[in-house]
Amino acid sequence: MKNLFTFIILAIGILFINNSCTYTTKQDSQPEPGKQEMLRIIPKNEYDKESFPSKMIKRDIKKTGLLSLDNGYDSMFIRLWYTYSATKQVVELRKTLGKWNAAFHSMELGVVDNEISITNTTSIQGYPKSNWNVFTDKLFSLDILNLPDKSDLYNYNVDADGNFVVVEIATKKKYRIYSYSVPYVHLEFPEAVKMENIMKLIEEEFGIKRTENF
Repeated sequence: MKNLFTFIILAIGILFINNSCTYTTKQDSQPEPGKQEMLRIIPKNEYDKESFPSKMIKRDIKKTGLLSLDNGYDSMFIRLWYTYSATKQVVELRKTLGKWNAAFHSMELGVVDNEISITNTTSIQGYPKSNWNVFTDKLFSLDILNLPDKSDLYNYNVDADGNFVVVEIATKKKYRIYSYSVPYVHLEFPEAVKMENIMKLIEEEFGIKRTENF
């Protein structure tokens, strides 16, 4: 009887210890308060592989030394890539510590090591003609932060060898890319109309003309 009583006490003790360990393990597996995983929204191609715009951005950032945004940005960073046959233009709109600034990069393309690559980049700073509050209100009203990728639009045909624009949006916990092939020939889509109006707004506010038409 005494042995049975001792066995029961030991069994209860072991069960209590196991439950305590299990509870501790579950608690340790929880993320720390305030921590959140980085959300990346990057369209894939028809083969479920990394899309060309994403590959292009990674390659060109290495060539030019521009800031990589795929790990997020502390406040907000909006970057537009205008891609043509022989040149590129990059528009950067960056908000840091509550203040906006703009930079514009013009890139020339040439053959380097048997492949098309950026051979020269010139950069300037810019300020909107109205003011930052007016400009950003107009910009956000055109849904620049939320426009879908062209691949999400039914029957939006990709134009071979055509010009296209790629948009990067980076905040502290989110990064996304979307693109539109020659939006001016797809104005039957409201999203393409907004994309075209976004580029026109940037032209009007900063006096930066597109090298070629979209």
